[in-house]
Amino acid sequence: MTRRIQRHGIARASSEARGDLDPAASPRGAIARVALVVLLIKAYSFGVLYSVFTQTPVTPEYGSFLLLEEGQSRKQRLDEAQTSFLERLAPYDGQFYLDIAANGYRTFDPGLRSDRGKQAAKQGNHAFFPLFPFLLRALGAPDGRPGLLLAVAVNGIFATAAGVGVWLLARRLAVPAWSALLLMLSFPTAIFQNAIYTESLFLFLSVCGALCVLYRKWAGASVLGYLGGLCRPQGILLALMAPAPWASEGPRGATGAGGEAWRGLSSSSARRRSGSPPSRGSSIVRWARRSVS
Repeated sequence: MTRRIQRHGIARASSEARGDLDPAASPRGAIARVALVVLLIKAYSFGVLYSVFTQTPVTPEYGSFLLLEEGQSRKQRLDEAQTSFLERLAPYDGQFYLDIAANGYRTFDPGLRSDRGKQAAKQGNHAFFPLFPFLLRALGAPDGRPGLLLAVAVNGIFATAAGVGVWLLARRLAVPAWSALLLMLSFPTAIFQNAIYTESLFLFLSVCGALCVLYRKWAGASVLGYLGGLCRPQGILLALMAPAPWASEGPRGATGAGGEAWRGLSSSSARRRSGSPPSRGSSIVRWARRSVS
């Protein structure tokens, strides 16, 4: 009996170290540590960007569109961007999002086209999805640097929440949670989560939508999928998660390698609900090994 308890304790400690236990049982302290790690890594990446921006001049071709204040020329705006770190965090698409937040959707005045770029003059700002700029507008984002600071802060909040969501999602799927989180944060394009783009918001909606599907919270998954479609054109792909039967069991009648994979996921899910560590020899692992061999 004592040996059984010891073995169970060792297995549970090992599972906790990998981050494989049910996220519903996650202590708040662990989630706080995850959020702190995400914030520290984001702060480091801001430092890297600052170092790069101070060594990189702004060229006259910097973006096809710049949000100009009244009476401001493009050259004056470029000079402002050269000396402002916040301005450099809103290049290209970021300028359009700020314009929509400040002025709504519009076609630019033909008299201003020479200062706004040929491409921008043709399309106005109608090509960009509304969720992120409307969120900034709902928060009362002011013009100028205070508005930029608010946009960066909002993105930081979503990036941190998305990082916690990735950690929880990895635990729910019985994969090393810390490894998954660090891989996501260290991926080269993760640097765009610091810019005034929609990456942080869309990642947050995607991860939360996946968690809702896994826990069969269909109303929440539907709302998040709808918001994802308002955020980016790729948001339509979130609808593919809705019928995913691997939330707890595989599709009826599934056979072959695919059926074995579904059953492996189902077995892992059942083990997590019972508190037992996932089996390294499960069918999903054997199927994955055969697939790459």
